[in-house]
Amino acid sequence: MKRRRKPHPQIHLPALEAQEALLLVAICERIITAIWRAHGDAMANVKANSLAPSPPPAPSDSTPLPLFPHDDDLLF
Repeated sequence: MKRRRKPHPQIHLPALEAQEALLLVAICERIITAIWRAHGDAMANVKANSLAPSPPPAPSDSTPLPLFPHDDDLLF
């Protein structure tokens, strides 16, 4: 008998064009960078007190989101 896996958070996305996927990745990277900038010290303390795996390093540059034609209606 197989054991049921513990459920984990998931985000279900519709099928995306390559351009839409790149935009979504750029948005997510900016969100992650902003969270680390705002809460990095506190998160580092929590991480130091646990055995959690290391998060990926934050990007060192603050490049703006790429601008795609018709990007105003891609996701919103």
